[in-house]
Amino acid sequence: MVRNKSGFITGDTPKPKTYEKKIEAWIIDNHRVKSWLIDSMSPPLVCRFIRLQTSAEIWEAVSKTFYDGTNETQLFELSRGSFTTRQNGRSLSTYYNELVSIFQKIDTRLTAQGDTDTIAQTVSLNKTIAHLTIHIFLAGLDPELNQYRSEIFRKDPVLDLDSCYAYIRKDQNQRQTMDEVKHEPDSVVHLASRNRPMKEKHSKGKGTTFTCTHCGEAGHSKLRCYEIIGYSNWWDFTKKNMKENKPSCYGNLV
Repeated sequence: MVRNKSGFITGDTPKPKTYEKKIEAWIIDNHRVKSWLIDSMSPPLVCRFIRLQTSAEIWEAVSKTFYDGTNETQLFELSRGSFTTRQNGRSLSTYYNELVSIFQKIDTRLTAQGDTDTIAQTVSLNKTIAHLTIHIFLAGLDPELNQYRSEIFRKDPVLDLDSCYAYIRKDQNQRQTMDEVKHEPDSVVHLASRNRPMKEKHSKGKGTTFTCTHCGEAGHSKLRCYEIIGYSNWWDFTKKNMKENKPSCYGNLV
């Protein structure tokens, strides 16, 4: 307590007699401590305790109302918080850290109570709590992660809470990486296929890539077709690879 005022709360600094000189100083200090207590309360509680005369009276009334001596009320609130906490679309790490914080507070209060008298009882209680924390953690996962429950329950030996979290997180990261690779445009393959030289289509052993759209013969394009541009003087019209006994337009110039 600030400036040695704890006695006003515990009652170790009793109110002096009215005729004593230090009564005024005590009244001032009592009102100061009383204001500290009242200012820390919510408005509904202020109305409930502000009429009490001394700081010790306020502290005693608050203790009787909200503290039963065994932390049972706080323990109940923590337990209820652990059962009602859900992932709700948040990241796995955020949800996990919130639950672990609650579990640590529960563990601290149970340890402080000292309800177990023997080592065997303590070990048994710790195992029960460990299993319970795992079940609470798995129950609060988002629906798309429900598949991990049966996977974790099949593990032998049984995973602890930290191992469950690590298992799900690792598998999630692997799945995310695979999904990114699966849906990523294959730019490397696309670029390679675009820059790759076109395979020449061999037609009947000619080893050429052009087929004239005018005469239908392979070996030249329409721009080099002799039927359009005319035959050279050296062309041998006795060749027999003509259609319908017409002079062939086949040329070995492309």
